[in-house]
Amino acid sequence: MSQQSKKNAEHMEWEQQEGDGGNNRGSKGIVEEGGKWGDGLEPEEQDVLEAAEKSRKSAATLGDGNSTQVSLRERKKLVLAFAEFVGSGEKLMEDMREQIYRYTNLTARVRDVVLKPVQQFVEQLAKRHRELDSGKWERIVMRMMRDHGIENFSELQAAISGAGRKERVADEEVEKSDNEWKFLQENWERQNDELRQRLEKARAEAEDLQLQLDAVQIEKEGCEKEMERLERAWKLERKTAKELRQMMEQSTGALQEARNTIGRFERIIECMARAREPKERRPAQNAIEAIDMERDSDESREMEYPG
Repeated sequence: MSQQSKKNAEHMEWEQQEGDGGNNRGSKGIVEEGGKWGDGLEPEEQDVLEAAEKSRKSAATLGDGNSTQVSLRERKKLVLAFAEFVGSGEKLMEDMREQIYRYTNLTARVRDVVLKPVQQFVEQLAKRHRELDSGKWERIVMRMMRDHGIENFSELQAAISGAGRKERVADEEVEKSDNEWKFLQENWERQNDELRQRLEKARAEAEDLQLQLDAVQIEKEGCEKEMERLERAWKLERKTAKELRQMMEQSTGALQEARNTIGRFERIIECMARAREPKERRPAQNAIEAIDMERDSDESREMEYPG
């Protein structure tokens, strides 16, 4: 028989053994009557099998209806055991490959065929575990449960329900605060617009008043200049009037002196004329002279004290 025929026969024999419930009678020391999986294995191999058993028990516990009552400490152990189980997949594959090679007479191809489903399962399990962030989410939840003193799922559900109610109340308060804030903002914007309008109006009035003040200032400066000019003119007029008064006083004195001189000359002439006239005409002439002297005296007083 050729080598290929032998391999085909071995493969058919392995499939038949798998169809009979997995009792591989050609194996040596893997499954025995009254024994269990892993008898005669090394301690490391026993650890791998124990991790698998823990994972199985964990799955059974999680699938149980009372799994919600598992304590936080036990759940943490289950999560860690499952993570260890997933992490030991590669070692499990190597151990299975070594056990099959050691205790069976299967060819390499048959061994690969036997191990391929297990390898695919291990790879898919590790991939799914990585997609779930390697149990990080569960550890975070358990850490939060520990920080808040929550021991099981019922307490967690109650806490979440209470938090949900508090969150709804908080959301309502936040919504109410948002509405109040919007109302206050609208009111503030309205008042701000009114103040802006009043400020613009006051600014316009201030500009008008400034223009008026500038006009008044210009007018004031013009009035001050006019007052200065008038004051200079008044001082000049006063000085001129004073000079004219002095000149008038001087002229009045000269006029009076001239009149007095003329009067003296007239009296001298009259005296000379009387001296030549006959004596009978002297009394009448004396009366006329007395009247003329009295009239000259009155005119002199009027010149000295006018009005």
